[in-house]
Amino acid sequence: MPAPEILQAARTADEKTAKQPPAPPRPFLMSFLDHLVRNAIISTEIAKRAATMKQQSSNDRRTALDVLHEEFGIARETLQFQVAQFYAFRTLDISGNPMRRLSNADALKIVRALPEHLRALAMKHKVLPYDLSENQPDKLVVVTPNPSDRETSEVARSFPYKKFEICYIPERDWDNFWRLICTDRGQLRAAPVIADVAGEQDDQESTVDREINRTQLPSMVDSIIADAVRVQAAAVHFIPRHARRTDVYFRIDGVLSQWKSFDEIRADAVVAVMKMKTPGMDRYERLAAQEGVSIKTADGKPVHLRVSTIPVLLPDHAGKFERMVIQIDREPAASWRLESLGLDETALRAFREVLGMRSGLVVLSGPAGSGVTTTMAAIMRAMLTPSLSALSVEESMDFAFEGVSHVRLTPKLSHDAALSVIEHHDPDVIILGEIRDRQGAEIALRLAMKGKHVFATLQASDAAGAIVRLQGFGIESYLLAQALTLVHAQRLVRRLCPQCRMLQPGSDPRLERLGLQGGVPTLYRPVGCVDCVNGYSGRIPLHETLLVTPSVRSLITNGAQVQHEGMHAELEAQGASSLSQAGAGLLREGVTTVDELWGVLS
Repeated sequence: MPAPEILQAARTADEKTAKQPPAPPRPFLMSFLDHLVRNAIISTEIAKRAATMKQQSSNDRRTALDVLHEEFGIARETLQFQVAQFYAFRTLDISGNPMRRLSNADALKIVRALPEHLRALAMKHKVLPYDLSENQPDKLVVVTPNPSDRETSEVARSFPYKKFEICYIPERDWDNFWRLICTDRGQLRAAPVIADVAGEQDDQESTVDREINRTQLPSMVDSIIADAVRVQAAAVHFIPRHARRTDVYFRIDGVLSQWKSFDEIRADAVVAVMKMKTPGMDRYERLAAQEGVSIKTADGKPVHLRVSTIPVLLPDHAGKFERMVIQIDREPAASWRLESLGLDETALRAFREVLGMRSGLVVLSGPAGSGVTTTMAAIMRAMLTPSLSALSVEESMDFAFEGVSHVRLTPKLSHDAALSVIEHHDPDVIILGEIRDRQGAEIALRLAMKGKHVFATLQASDAAGAIVRLQGFGIESYLLAQALTLVHAQRLVRRLCPQCRMLQPGSDPRLERLGLQGGVPTLYRPVGCVDCVNGYSGRIPLHETLLVTPSVRSLITNGAQVQHEGMHAELEAQGASSLSQAGAGLLREGVTTVDELWGVLS
């Protein structure tokens, strides 16, 4: 049976048995279903059933596209394209055509100039200005995945151009286009950039706004940040447990412990508050990881808050939820000098000797949170004078060191590009950040051998391990031996509270595995009191400083890899302590525990 006859049968199928005659179907529905059947998008049976559903249900407010998508599984993008074809809208391929007459800034400016209700309408129905018509500067080309919507014409008519043409683009292209032009989406109140259904997104944002106003969440989040700064927490974790509960954890002295919970408050509202307080973060984006930085002032000193969110799934709830972590970075105090880092006299002499040189590579090794930034600040304060020019090229810079010019990396100036031209700026001192690969290691060595004083960081277990890792990048041993001047490794361990610590009877079998074969005569354990957190109060560093002497250079050049035993023998010959020996000293003094040393050295 031809498609029109089938559809006609659908119109009259139930008329004989219906108590009341149904309302006649709209001409568009029947014509559009005919169009879909002719183009083999749906079968005649689906067309018949869809027509019957729309005919018999007067209370069903869904569109024909909704019915076909939800009831019969036809892809929405396919249906949107067929609507554009049915009404003869021009289809644009913008994915392969990045050059447009309208710049990103101009397109965004046009959208922002709309009245608020029209701006919300443009976002809901996904309508954006794209181009100016060829040879018609007063005619605007508008793109949307919903060209036949009445609201689309209403928005297009409101743009400041005498004429307009509405063109179709796929929804995924529209989303990508909006991401591209909207570098400041947070200023648009209605910005559902990626939404399965725009109306649902609007409802969610309205609910979040009401929740924020009802609970005074902004002041509650501010109070948590203030508490974190007050107790010297390094990070705050906001972990959603279910739709209306978020647990808050503080990382204090390297250990995560629960601080409080937000009960009966929407989890997405908690994250939204912090996003609104952080430049560069989009409150409305919940499906992508985001990062941003804000600066607060505490006790007259700047505190950097590095905010990071990532989408997570909750086991018993559908929805868009995020986990958020706020890293709290404080500028190293002006009082931090080499003498105040806890270095022994041998390490201090080694640093002073190297800082007095005119060139060479100094490597600092330590994981995140081990105090390497503070050590670097102390080094810069010790060596920089007005007669020295210092430059820093770091991909992730926590703080500005006094007397150092920090190169600003941008999309037009990458990290590698900056390193390629840094020599032209005639620096005496260069801070490179972390060495992660062979290219970074080669750049550091090349600059050091050209008469620059180069400082870099590296992830390694100890000083000898840092040299082994550099060689593992494929660096020639003779070049490394010639350029390297000092390797320093450090860790932080929690300090026992002197008010409540107690003697721990017996010994601990882990001492031998830590390299402390002689044992420690007296061990202490944490207890806990009002003056500490679970028996600990603050942290203290462990240091290992290896000066690259002729003996060390011989070890580097002999063989493919440096032997740890030889390096540790050289440390002893220099009178310096290894990390484990420094830890043993803290154990003997009752400053820390075996648990702490095991955590950082094992």
